[in-house]
Amino acid sequence: MNNENKKYDAYGIRLEVLKNAKEMVREAWHMEKKELESRANFENTPLEIPPIPTTHEVLEIASDFYNFVENGGKSS
Repeated sequence: MNNENKKYDAYGIRLEVLKNAKEMVREAWHMEKKELESRANFENTPLEIPPIPTTHEVLEIASDFYNFVENGGKSS
């Protein structure tokens, strides 16, 4: 079954939004870390790893996503 055929209840929708937010935050952190690694390697300086994203950050992004969907794509 592909995603187009799935019917989600309110909990399922929020779970998908939360998963998407978690993945987005995770990918952004990895991209920032790679950039800092490249810069440190190029400049021959010590690597400073960015702080790992918090649950609060993921929940903020999820809330933004959910509000976007709930408001029909209009900013809230």
